[in-house]
Amino acid sequence: MALWCCLPLAFGVISTAGVWTVYGLAVQYGHVCAFSQWSRFIEDCYNETDCCDHDKIPYISATGATRPESALFSIVTTISSIVLALVALLLHGLTVQACGSSRLEHMSRAALACTCLAAVGAFLVGSCPSAGEALRWAHLISAAICMAAGTVAAGLQTLVSWKLQGGVASWVQPWVAGMRAALCLFLLLTGGLYGFLYVRKEARLLRVAAVCEWAAFSVFCLVFATFALELYGATRATLSALTCKRADSDGMQEHILFGQMSPPN
Repeated sequence: MALWCCLPLAFGVISTAGVWTVYGLAVQYGHVCAFSQWSRFIEDCYNETDCCDHDKIPYISATGATRPESALFSIVTTISSIVLALVALLLHGLTVQACGSSRLEHMSRAALACTCLAAVGAFLVGSCPSAGEALRWAHLISAAICMAAGTVAAGLQTLVSWKLQGGVASWVQPWVAGMRAALCLFLLLTGGLYGFLYVRKEARLLRVAAVCEWAAFSVFCLVFATFALELYGATRATLSALTCKRADSDGMQEHILFGQMSPPN
């Protein structure tokens, strides 16, 4: 079904549009400061009201930490996590369907595991607001897992799709592979720079860290949206390939077990 290709596009649109909408609401309600207001950022506002300190730096998590935008943030992260996991499962099904048991399938399993781990991390980020001290560490750990696992997942899935070379015309494949490789490299650089600057805890560096976080998030959504090209060729057999693979594995284990138990002639 060609409609499967809508899932990666839906993930990209829902995630990007949803989180940027949350950012707009947070700026409107004064919970964070806009990126365009760099001149208002100072080290500490003290009793000043019309200024921005480190508490109002527009991290993705900070934009969804306070009501009413926190409700929308939770909905967006939940839906995006589910759609992302479905995309990863379908991409793995394409790999199993195309090559069966091979080294490439093991790489696809690793990509599936990392993508699902990133999805779980994103779900927990939306479920554990950063504003509460009780859940702050759970939120930070979930965000770190989401960032790290998502970066690895994007790279692995890009490599698997390049090796598989399915779902898109042959003349498009080199361009798509090159674009994804460049995006994954940019994702790695911005994600690493975000982590490095965030732990420094300097106001001017934290503002740059927020920019890096948003850039990494946007690139990750773009990378997985491009996998609509591969899923255009997905069919019902793609899902049945996963179940048949499991059934064949169980049958083989049962055959070995009963073969060992049968008495010699």
